[in-house]
Amino acid sequence: MKEEQSHSYNELKAGVTESELIRTGEQMINNYLMGDIPRSELASLVDEFERMVREEHPNPERNGCPRSQLLRERTAAKIDHIKKCWPCLEIYSGCLR
Repeated sequence: MKEEQSHSYNELKAGVTESELIRTGEQMINNYLMGDIPRSELASLVDEFERMVREEHPNPERNGCPRSQLLRERTAAKIDHIKKCWPCLEIYSGCLR
């Protein structure tokens, strides 16, 4: 028997689940980081994403970071690193502007 997943009142009212919103937000951030969407279209989402990375992944010693020049290359591996390293995200975001 399939177990029914319960959703909050707000999820049911909006017709979308929190996990769907998170997936959509992650995809939008990935598209931004790959240069497919301009920052202006996602300003508040990008601001919140940058705040989260700055607070949760400060990495002041830049452990495991590629050279700054290499951050301009848009590869999945670099994007994955950038999403978890504030110094690299800061450098990379400057290149996107």
